[in-house]
Amino acid sequence: MRYRPKRWDTETEVTLRAEGRDRIVTVVSVSSTGLRVRGAGGLPKGAAVSVMAGGAELPARVIWTSAEAAGLEFDRPLTRQAMDRAGLRADRPGAAPQG
Repeated sequence: MRYRPKRWDTETEVTLRAEGRDRIVTVVSVSSTGLRVRGAGGLPKGAAVSVMAGGAELPARVIWTSAEAAGLEFDRPLTRQAMDRAGLRADRPGAAPQG
């Protein structure tokens, strides 16, 4: 059985830098290994992107995409401290665990 990090529901706006342009997207779930974002549809699978949040630049790759959303995997898993700095900490007030 493969370990899957706990994911948390959220509604957090971040800047996504992809294909030479910035766009505001909404993070709808987060874990230490990646994000599901709304507003990033149409990005090619495998594309290198950067998530700009809380003054941090978090390199990631697109692992799936649909017409309106995308799944991003961080190049390296985030520590709790990195999630805090980026404003993405999973157990902050208002976040809810999935599953």
